[in-house]
Amino acid sequence: MEMLQLLYVWDAPCPAYDREFQAMLNSPKVRELLDSFAELRAYLSFHTGMDVKYPSQGYDIYQALLGQVSKELT
Repeated sequence: MEMLQLLYVWDAPCPAYDREFQAMLNSPKVRELLDSFAELRAYLSFHTGMDVKYPSQGYDIYQALLGQVSKELT
């Protein structure tokens, strides 16, 4: 999963990448992994107001909170 994300160019979406990424997300192993974090995703969704579905969203939330702490924001 991380390898595919490294190949993605954010400002130039690639339909082939998008298809492969969706196929990977729907694979049994990845579905099992995502399901194992269902409680954490529900917690993050509730407390952020976002629909947290993917690990990358959890990472984004963490980075935002880390930035706030480093600037001593509440």
